[in-house]
Amino acid sequence: MLLLIASAGVAAADCEDRIHALEGMMQDGLGDLTAAQNLTEEALHRSNTTDLETCSFLRTGKERFDKAKAHFEQCVDSLEDMLTRCKAPDWSKVSASPELCQTRVSEIDHELTLMPHRLTRFCDQ
Repeated sequence: MLLLIASAGVAAADCEDRIHALEGMMQDGLGDLTAAQNLTEEALHRSNTTDLETCSFLRTGKERFDKAKAHFEQCVDSLEDMLTRCKAPDWSKVSASPELCQTRVSEIDHELTLMPHRLTRFCDQ
């Protein structure tokens, strides 16, 4: 009986760790996404110029979109893993959902499809 209680405690702690890691991924993903959007907006605001700074904003923005996408893809996998491993996760502590993470991936994919044109326009001279 004591072994069952101890293993339940470990499972609950493992579940808490997974929730904490998932929330960290979400925050990192949102931070990268915001940075990418701001960098891209700044570059497009300078649309009259083809200077090195504008190109740098776009290249860095693309890198941040890539990082954000990786975080949100990992979020989907982590949520699926949590659903199979955690018996009763405290969903009030989870701001993510598979749908939300997938929506973010789709939004980022859209931005990334526009990047080659933008990079060609502003960086290739």
